[in-house]
Amino acid sequence: YSFEPNFTPDVNIILAEHNKFLFYQHYEGYKIAYNVWECSQYSEEFFNCLLKFDELWVPTEWQKEITIKQGYLEDKIFVIPEGVDRNIFKPSSITKKKQKFQFLIVGRWEYRKSTLELIKAFLNAFPNNPNVELLLNVENPYSADNMNSTEERLKYYGLEDDRIKILKFLDKKEYIKLLQNVNVFLSCSRAEGWNLPLIEALACGTPSIYSKCTGQLEFTKGLGLGVNILGKEQIPIKEKNDWGFIGEFDKIDYGDLVEKIKDSYNNYNVWKQWHLHHSKEI
Repeated sequence: YSFEPNFTPDVNIILAEHNKFLFYQHYEGYKIAYNVWECSQYSEEFFNCLLKFDELWVPTEWQKEITIKQGYLEDKIFVIPEGVDRNIFKPSSITKKKQKFQFLIVGRWEYRKSTLELIKAFLNAFPNNPNVELLLNVENPYSADNMNSTEERLKYYGLEDDRIKILKFLDKKEYIKLLQNVNVFLSCSRAEGWNLPLIEALACGTPSIYSKCTGQLEFTKGLGLGVNILGKEQIPIKEKNDWGFIGEFDKIDYGDLVEKIKDSYNNYNVWKQWHLHHSKEI
C-alpha cells in the first residue's frame, strides 16, 4: 500500500496466501502475483484470478510444474526462491552440553505437517530409552480441532510422556539457539510450499529429517535423511473445508520415518559432520 495519494507504482507485486483479497483488488500498471502454495492444484476461483496477472512468481520448480499442469502459461511464470539468512542461521561455535539427546519439532500442530505422526514415530523409535527427549514448539492458536493447547492434544491422543517437553512461543534469539543446539530437527510434511524451519535448521548444520516431496525438494535433493513417499492420498474433507486445500497430498512412509529417526540417533556423529559440511551449500 502507498500512503501517497498521487503515487502510481511502475510495478505492483502482490505477495499473499492462497485466495487472499489482495489479489482481487484493482491495480494500475504491470502486475506480478507472488504466491506460495502447498497443494497439487489451486482452487478454480483463485487460479482464474492469477491468470489476469502479467507474471506469476513461485518459490520452487515443483510449484511451477503443478501450476503449468493446471493450465498456466509457462512463459509467464518464474521461480523466485525463498531463502535463509546465513549471517543468522549458521552453525554455533559454542557447544551447549545437554543431559539428553534432543529431537525438535517446529511448526503449528496440523494434519498437513504430520505433527501427530511425528510424535508417534518418536515414541515408536524409542519406547524405553530414557536418554532421549522430544521438544515440541507446535502451538496452534488457529487450529480447527477445537483444542486449545499442545498439552490438550497430547492428552487427547494418549501421547503423554515425561520425555516430551512443550515449548511455547519463542523469541527469535531463543529460536535460533534452539535450532543450533538440538541434536536432530524433525519434520515430515504431507505437503510444503517451502518449509522455512527446515532450511533454517539445515543452515545451522543440524541433522534434519524431512519428507521427500513438494516444495522442500528445492533445497533437500540428495540430503541423506529424507523419508520415502508411498504415493498420493486424498485430502480429508475437513482439511478442504477448514484450509481450502484441494487436489492431493503426498502419502508418507511413516515406517521409514521411524527408521530415519533411529538412524539419526545411532549414527549421530556421522550425520552431524555430514550436515555441517552441507550447511555451507544451504
